[in-house]
Amino acid sequence: MAGRPAPGRRGKLTEAARAWVRGRPPIDTTVLVQLRQWGAAPEVLRAAEEQLQAQAQAAQVRVWPEHWHAVQVLLAMATQWVWVPCGMAGARPVGLRLEALPVVLPAVRARVQRQHRQPYAVLLQQLQQLEDAALAALAQQAGG
Repeated sequence: MAGRPAPGRRGKLTEAARAWVRGRPPIDTTVLVQLRQWGAAPEVLRAAEEQLQAQAQAAQVRVWPEHWHAVQVLLAMATQWVWVPCGMAGARPVGLRLEALPVVLPAVRARVQRQHRQPYAVLLQQLQQLEDAALAALAQQAGG
């Protein structure tokens, strides 16, 4: 079927949405600071810096080129969540305000390279997958 992600590639959209909800994990540089304070040898400092860089790189989420457009739309729509009251717990998100898409899409499309642009139907399907995964991650983060 045209526009459907290849088998095994759907998980990347879910992974991207979950990463957006979690944010960047902090990289603890305390050891590096302490090594410098104690006058560690240059090769020890270099090894510690390489290890921190490897941790930062491992924390990155890779996005398939065919999903790049949808991920950029999700990021641009970050302020467009619909929130509903949830009793004493405050409020929870229930979905994106899709009526904002006509405003957001042209701005995002201008930033996305031509070869990564998706037809509207494919983009909407991918955005819905991202939205579902983000809602699940937000609910899990909230303890529900």
